[in-house]
Amino acid sequence: MSKTNLPLAPLERAVPPELPVSAAPTRERLLPLFQAYGSVVALVLLLIAARVLSSTFLDWINIRQQLLIFAFGIGLIAVGQTFVILTNGIDLSVGALLAVGSVISAQLVINNDSMFWVFLVPMVVTLGMGGLSGVIVAKAKIQPIVVTLAMMIAARGIAELITADNILRPTSDQFSSLTANAFGTIDYTIPYAVLGVFLVYPLTAFILTRIPLGRHIFAIGGNEEATRLSGVAVDRVKIAAYAVSGLLAGLAGVLWASYESTADPQNDGLYFELATISAVVIGGTSLLGGRGSIWRTLVGGLIITVLNALLIQMGRDYPDQLIAQGLIIVGAVMLQRRED
Repeated sequence: MSKTNLPLAPLERAVPPELPVSAAPTRERLLPLFQAYGSVVALVLLLIAARVLSSTFLDWINIRQQLLIFAFGIGLIAVGQTFVILTNGIDLSVGALLAVGSVISAQLVINNDSMFWVFLVPMVVTLGMGGLSGVIVAKAKIQPIVVTLAMMIAARGIAELITADNILRPTSDQFSSLTANAFGTIDYTIPYAVLGVFLVYPLTAFILTRIPLGRHIFAIGGNEEATRLSGVAVDRVKIAAYAVSGLLAGLAGVLWASYESTADPQNDGLYFELATISAVVIGGTSLLGGRGSIWRTLVGGLIITVLNALLIQMGRDYPDQLIAQGLIIVGAVMLQRRED
């Protein structure tokens, strides 16, 4: 008995009509706007919330105080952290290097050395320490988190050795005036040093966007191997990024010692590495490197400063600030993953 081969019916498929361009998913339309302005919107909303919760929060006295805390605290070292993170690295040593810069400058003031050496020596020392981290990361191929964690521990020990584990109290009107001299009217003054810190941001933006070093930093963070094959001296760029981070940490240490009129090897810069990472990530710079902006870091740093001030006014202790920063880092990284 023969078998008859019956043709199989073709599979039916429901082909949806093409969506017009105007019907593109809302997420795709809003994502670029969120990436560009999300941190700015968050800062504005936080300021509004702070004003509602505290009627004096936006008074000039309080605004000036927060600008001082930002400028002499994380303002400079957040710039260095941005350089490093853009290369797909991380620098956990910035707070300890600030302490090294702080105690060296204070000791030089106590020794009656000139202001030239008070500035130069701490910056050269921390530049060298940051550069050493860069050399180990670039040449030994050790993970940046391990290298800078080791440098953080060593730097804190160096600071304690310099002071014999004591708190230094430099008494010099000239040194104190570095962060005290101000301009403006009687009711609205701002220290020159604060203006100087904020001027670092446009200078950094110029470096990152207009000169080869900055473009190479972005390229390394985006695709290190492709950048190496294109002829870029990847190791030198990495070393430069960590050296810049160390240099700015040393300068921040000088300003911090002047502002506080003390140099504490154990507490100066403590947990500042967490605050700078928070500032960079909240601003929208990718922890994987290759994408970000120094202006975003500025906004992220101001968000951290305002948030801490708001928690203080609400009667929250310092541990609550650390918890908030930790949660913010996790949340910001999760948002970045969704964007990618």
